[in-house]
Amino acid sequence: LKPTTAPLAATEKLEDRTLLSGQDLVAFAQALTAANVTLYGAAWDASTTEQKALLQDGAQFLQFVDITDANRGLSGSAIDAGISDINDLHPVWKLDDGTLIDGSTINSVADLAVATNVSIPQSDDPFLKAITDQTLYSGTGLHVALDGYDSENSALTYTVQSSNSQISARILSGNRSIRISVAGYGDMVFELFEGRASRAAERIIELAESGYYDNQIFDMIINGMIQGGDHSESGLVDSGLGYFDDQFDPELQHVQSGLLSMYKPDPVPDTGEIQGIRTPTTTDDQNDSRFSITGGYSRQYDFQNTIFGFLTEGEDVRQALSNISTTDGIPDFTIKIETIDVFSDLENGTLVLTAAEGYTGSSTITVTAQDQNGNTTERTFQVNATPDSFPFYYYYENANPYLEDIPDLQVSPGSTIQYQLVATDVDLNAPNGNTYFNFYDQSKLTAIGRELAIPVTAAPGMFYTVDTVSGLLTVTPNASLAPGVYEITVAVGFQQTNPDDPNYEANYRDLQDYQVVTVIVGTPPVASNDFFALQGDTPAPIDLLANDTDIDGTVDLSSIEIVDQPAHGTVTANADGTVNYIADGSGYMGLGSFTYRVKDNLGLYSNTATVNFSIAPDGVILVTTLSDNFNSTDKRVSIREALQAANSDIKVDVSPKGDGADIIMFDPALFNGQEQTIQLVSQLLISDDVS
Repeated sequence: LKPTTAPLAATEKLEDRTLLSGQDLVAFAQALTAANVTLYGAAWDASTTEQKALLQDGAQFLQFVDITDANRGLSGSAIDAGISDINDLHPVWKLDDGTLIDGSTINSVADLAVATNVSIPQSDDPFLKAITDQTLYSGTGLHVALDGYDSENSALTYTVQSSNSQISARILSGNRSIRISVAGYGDMVFELFEGRASRAAERIIELAESGYYDNQIFDMIINGMIQGGDHSESGLVDSGLGYFDDQFDPELQHVQSGLLSMYKPDPVPDTGEIQGIRTPTTTDDQNDSRFSITGGYSRQYDFQNTIFGFLTEGEDVRQALSNISTTDGIPDFTIKIETIDVFSDLENGTLVLTAAEGYTGSSTITVTAQDQNGNTTERTFQVNATPDSFPFYYYYENANPYLEDIPDLQVSPGSTIQYQLVATDVDLNAPNGNTYFNFYDQSKLTAIGRELAIPVTAAPGMFYTVDTVSGLLTVTPNASLAPGVYEITVAVGFQQTNPDDPNYEANYRDLQDYQVVTVIVGTPPVASNDFFALQGDTPAPIDLLANDTDIDGTVDLSSIEIVDQPAHGTVTANADGTVNYIADGSGYMGLGSFTYRVKDNLGLYSNTATVNFSIAPDGVILVTTLSDNFNSTDKRVSIREALQAANSDIKVDVSPKGDGADIIMFDPALFNGQEQTIQLVSQLLISDDVS
């Protein structure tokens, strides 16, 4: 069972399954096919899709004949269903003896069983769709759908074994899924890659849960790749959430169908006709809401478009959409997304196969599906790994380099900060692959003879350089630069096309990966170490920022970040600059500590400060030092301070305030199993009997 943060209400469509528990609808569909029962209709027809949906996961195993052609006219097979007019299109079941049954009379699987004289089997075992033998391109990742079903509605778990340790096999976990419901066609289920492409997955989840995609259309189908996801129907995407950066992974390459991939518009061409100056553009990192579903091998998008999910159920729907007739890539018929739902998929899974770059070999892969009652089903298939080779460097299979994520940088005016850029080229030094790549700063991008795009131009006084070979970024803002948030552009890539080449504009964009780096200039806030004496399992909120300062701004009260938690208990931050300590239930009494940092109004992080504290039960004043340190600043409670706090019902130094009858106890760590002597000076005034 894959852990998920999705609410329980957003689980897979199981509304009617309780009534069908134990009925094996996959086996029923297979039995119908074995009895030569055929469903006639159209993949795009809602009433036909409703008939298929009666069999749930079994629908894909029906013997189905689409009686319409690419133009949605009747095909020659329509006569077999007794339909001669497209306006009379409706689903028809045909039995082996030629009997035709109007689909409108079939409202349940029970109706279908009676009409066809095929009984519905019962089963306790889970079902896993057979997996065909696979071809893996070494150095990439191959995703395999685990299309599972359990007639008793039990959640399924998957395990996998590979007979060859050189070919790795693993099951993804911890991801949510989305269900794209397409009007007339049915549903496609995709597992999202929240671990490897979190930014894209989170954006799609946010938009789906807001209803953004409801009633939108898939407006482009190019070489089987289905595109959609914006309101403009023009590729000019604007969800209102802004762009987010690409996120790449060596495993995520466009080597197969069924991948979810973010769409980015092409850059605006620039012929350089204005005063002979070429000012290229780029749409790198311009991800918003629009996405594609791959129709097959499409390597030109590798490390250009972020892959963020994979089809685990509904391949028949994807194929039907891919086959719709188009004019200049625009579907000849409206393809409407009814809804995109986010849910926890308790049935299906995704298997990932990988092998090292250049590896050749094979493996037997065994996948086991298990339900919650311990019943299992196994599937075995072969995977053959072959090198991801290419004859020339300019082939799309030769991966482009890309930059790893760069955090926000902070520096004081007039100071210098350095950061090591890291780039990945999965085909570096491979046969016919790249032998080098370059790092670029603003001046290098605009150098004569290179003339590459610059997404963001640095502000005057924001000086920075990037070493072309090593990628070391050095930022030195002018001492007079005002505190604020600034942006600079860095890039990695290589240039193969001369700017004078007529194909330059089309070619160069595929060779550079840009990142706009946020640089926060100013003096960071100062977080001060503290000590607090706490009482009870849930002490009152601690005012953590009372002695923290920021000389050129204000401390952001809501920005406390707990860096290291205490050994006993948990600290949580509140929006008002306080934190709460929650005991772990162990009954621990003694000293503890945690660390934190905080941001100012610009986003500058402070140093990491340490908070020491004592924790004791309610009504207990804990002595944390054996020294008689009255009025000292060592942030410890002495016996003198504890006595005065208890007797006077006041807070003394860092001791808690006494409250009536108090108990004074000693931190066990002070003694460490040994007898200790406490020296009390003559000035200690004791009016009570402390014998």
